[in-house]
Amino acid sequence: MPLPQPQPLPFPAAGLHEDAGYDNQPPLTTNLIINVRAHDSLKGRIRGGSRPGSSKFYPSAINGSNPIQHILKVVRPVVYEELQTDSVLLAIDGASGNTHQARTLAGDVILSYDGGSPGYDGHDMDTDANGNYFCAVEENNGWTGTDGSNASIIKINSSGVPQWHYDLGNTTNALSCVYNPTKDTVLVAGRRNLNWDGAGGQLRTMWCFNATTGVLLWTFDHGQNPTRVMVDSQGYFYAAGEESTTWTGSGGASASIWKHDPDTGVVLAAFYTGDTATDMGLNTDDEIIVGQGTHKDTWTGSDASFKNVFILNTNLVLQATYALLSTAVDNATNYFDLKASGGAILVGCPTNVANPSIRAFDRTGTQLWGWDAGDTGGGGLGNVSKVQWDLDGNAWVHGERTADWTGATGDSNLFKLNGTDGTLLLNYDSSLRAGFPGIRTERGVTTDPLSTREASLIIVAGGTIKKLLGSTLSTPTDGSAALTTEPYRINAAQNFQNIFYVDGTDSKYYDLVADKVKDWATDITNGSLPTLCRLIARYRGRMVLSGKVSDPSNWFMSKAGNPFNYNYAPSTTSAIQAVAGNASEVGLVGDVVTALMPFSDDAMLIGGDQSIWQMSGDPAAGGSIDMISDQVGVA
Repeated sequence: MPLPQPQPLPFPAAGLHEDAGYDNQPPLTTNLIINVRAHDSLKGRIRGGSRPGSSKFYPSAINGSNPIQHILKVVRPVVYEELQTDSVLLAIDGASGNTHQARTLAGDVILSYDGGSPGYDGHDMDTDANGNYFCAVEENNGWTGTDGSNASIIKINSSGVPQWHYDLGNTTNALSCVYNPTKDTVLVAGRRNLNWDGAGGQLRTMWCFNATTGVLLWTFDHGQNPTRVMVDSQGYFYAAGEESTTWTGSGGASASIWKHDPDTGVVLAAFYTGDTATDMGLNTDDEIIVGQGTHKDTWTGSDASFKNVFILNTNLVLQATYALLSTAVDNATNYFDLKASGGAILVGCPTNVANPSIRAFDRTGTQLWGWDAGDTGGGGLGNVSKVQWDLDGNAWVHGERTADWTGATGDSNLFKLNGTDGTLLLNYDSSLRAGFPGIRTERGVTTDPLSTREASLIIVAGGTIKKLLGSTLSTPTDGSAALTTEPYRINAAQNFQNIFYVDGTDSKYYDLVADKVKDWATDITNGSLPTLCRLIARYRGRMVLSGKVSDPSNWFMSKAGNPFNYNYAPSTTSAIQAVAGNASEVGLVGDVVTALMPFSDDAMLIGGDQSIWQMSGDPAAGGSIDMISDQVGVA
């Protein structure tokens, strides 16, 4: 097969011409010219060059007065990156004013929203990755931003401005809500009611909305009131609440926890705890803890033993049962959570019936530590309203304002405890009575959930590697003085999520995921890296090196798809193994190699001092090297 012959490509010195058809341009014109001028004012002759920019892309020096030695644009996939700080979401008693708050862990207020005070209570709160909040509240027409209509679920933005609202029915409380990031929906549970907006006389206890628009997608009737809803990592919804035999599709079966299809609301599984499930938690291992105050021996799968805490998997199959606390706290509203990775069980109970009111148990049911959240002395159920593990393994407690908590120095109603021994780490007073469950510690994301790619410039100046992402300039770990300061010596190529550099002395690579510059030779897993090379390129998934002063006509290729394998003689040969000019049937280039220029996966041009060569195909799989010219070389 004859080699493709070079075609003359005259520079369009006559400039832009848009009057003719694309295939009928006048000589020396083009219809695609952008940011180009033909005349070089310094040399006084016609040659291609870019016109001066009208503004600087980045206004500051990259690395002091050091000149830029190399620039490479990199596009890579990204995952959602965690913020360095969490936030705490609080739903509170409206008798004191605001009914929803978001705070930093230190207690600084991010958001306060009035769900309709005085007298209207916040019941739950959740947030999406874009800083919007969903507030479940007692039905009222006095919420901030009211248009005179009733509301029991309200979406607000990060500034507290309402985006949409919905009425779950006359005197109906929205008891719990959760945002589903996999579906961009929000699920709300409330008291059973047939007067909800658009009801048509149907009794319902759960409503699912499009989180962006507020459009109602589906509803469901549990027959009794649910108290808690959750979503797992796959987007499935769960509800827990009062025991029921009349839930939609029940067939007469008792249940107090249900798993729902996120698109239709259809029940996929159900479980009966023997009584009303007062609280439910879901950890990052997708383990579900369900708890109730009353000990029962009638739970699903009962062995006639009394239980009040259950651990289930996401198919609601029983994994473990417990009889935590004593019967003295039966019939109380208890709260439960489960630490991930086989971790402990957290229990909160009313302070006027149990002391300590906060306890941690291991998976055998043995108590690890206890802590007293104090007692308001008002009777009833005391002050604890929610307990939860955070992502760092610490315990959070939310309750009514009290001044007699363990270690008290004043009124507080939110506490952070060391998850190992229960010692107090943080406390503050939100100045609001917390009479309902609603604490959630949330860790946000820094990336747009609709974006999965990141485009950045990787720049070398003064031997230091810098990353320019948008308007943010940063230096990766070990990126300072990683390469030579000599101009025109640095070459680079990207392979997977690494950028590989050579400068005739050093061989480094920038691990974009770890944001760290590493030594390439040290991390070779098979064979050894050719050192002191000045040229690099990516060809057919291989990292190609050349320009070695002591071996100027040779070239070296890594294993295809593995830049850390330079074993030219593996025990089992293959078409993708590492290969070099002096260790192949293709041979060396008969000149000093000065450039590597991949054109596609079918051909790579190799520049010599006085010649140009073409590598066709893969040299380990029948490829060849042919001379293109012995009259013209590459500087």
